[in-house]
Amino acid sequence: MKRFSTLSLIVLSSLALPGTLIAEAPNVISYQGRLTDPAGAVVPDGPYQFTFIIWDAAASGSAIWNSGPQSVNVDDGLFSVSLGAAPMPSIPPAIWWDTTRYLGVTVGSDSEMVPRTRLTSVFGSYQATYSNYAY
Repeated sequence: MKRFSTLSLIVLSSLALPGTLIAEAPNVISYQGRLTDPAGAVVPDGPYQFTFIIWDAAASGSAIWNSGPQSVNVDDGLFSVSLGAAPMPSIPPAIWWDTTRYLGVTVGSDSEMVPRTRLTSVFGSYQATYSNYAY
């Protein structure tokens, strides 16, 4: 009988705290690309300094989040980063409410690449984690 009581207590305790049983989506955005020179040729392999900025507009606008300079390894022209993962600053969930955002990418001292990338519904699903989040 004692075994049944202990098991019942564990089940009831876990039902009382459902938030602790649900895994949250990571607070990062996966971004991949292919880096080429102005002539379209793949750049040499190695680390490159990238800066990623989330903007509130397709052109001009205000910067909402800035990765700061990040060393990103490029292999055969391809790169992959997790925006918002250490050592970058985290991406605050409040930037996603009721709006469209754009990602600007800069490599080294070059100008920001154009056009900016519109962050679409897959990125917007990041907001779903915080749909009941109290600010």
